[in-house]
Amino acid sequence: MSKTTTLTVERWENSLAVRIPAAHRELALSRAYGAPKERTMGQCVSCGGRLEPVRKYDFKSDAFRKVYSDRHVYSCVECGLSQTDVSKISEGALSGYYRAEYRAVAQIGVGDPGHRWYRARATALAMLAAEHLPRSPARVFELGAGYGYNLLAVKELYPAAQLFTDELDETVTLPEAINRAELSEGVYDVVILSHVLEHFTDPKRLIRSALNALTPGGVVIIEVPNDVPGIFPLNGPDEPHLTFFTAQTLMALLGSSAVFGAGPRYQRKTLYMSSRRFASRLVRRMPVLSKLVARRQTRVVSPESFSVRRSDGVFLRAVLLNK
Repeated sequence: MSKTTTLTVERWENSLAVRIPAAHRELALSRAYGAPKERTMGQCVSCGGRLEPVRKYDFKSDAFRKVYSDRHVYSCVECGLSQTDVSKISEGALSGYYRAEYRAVAQIGVGDPGHRWYRARATALAMLAAEHLPRSPARVFELGAGYGYNLLAVKELYPAAQLFTDELDETVTLPEAINRAELSEGVYDVVILSHVLEHFTDPKRLIRSALNALTPGGVVIIEVPNDVPGIFPLNGPDEPHLTFFTAQTLMALLGSSAVFGAGPRYQRKTLYMSSRRFASRLVRRMPVLSKLVARRQTRVVSPESFSVRRSDGVFLRAVLLNK
């Protein structure tokens, strides 16, 4: 990697003093970059600080209870990052969960007819990459590309770009434009990490791997849920997330101030909103009414809102540059 890098691995590591996932990703990274170092119980995945329990982990399935033997969410006393105690995560059970349980538990694609929101978010991420690229990208990689919309959105802007991913959603046939590859097989001009950091037991190592895979002038595009305390989480219960980022804790992890909120506004927990959500869950059990609610949601949350930058957005986005 070039010594003129805006955020080299060494500089990124030194800055830490302040501080949709697939079954094989952790294993692939372990093979390529070595197994992650063992942590003592209660050590922060971002800065190595001491952890203190702050609340119960909100499980959604019995399957994930086999993955995470602890029952708490912790906060780092040094950097403030909310997280599970990853020393209590069974890697084998986690891999099995993503193979057999994740898609059904997470309700992938539910409530988004025609995937309008996925496509709108993809457009926003592609435009974000275009803002920072010094030239047209030749090779673009996404870790866990889901439906492939993020990669295809980049292709619309840069038709000559080659697209790569380690995995697509199980319901998607690999498009001709997208090739199979691993992050370690780079180099890439763009690496997209969209809603994957929060699923990894070692997000710090994943960031290092993404930086190592960049060409000079390349960019890493990151998006995670904005987990501000006191709001309704984007995905409902905590499961299967292992870390819960705010703008401040994501900046600390990345060693970069280039973090901003985006997308539709999040909703704070109030008695009124809790009652509405409870009623909405009941309605979803009735097929006819559930379809009406889904149609109304697509009108209320416009696709255009996914490109808006706002501090109270449901997403956090960041760009790491390698100049």
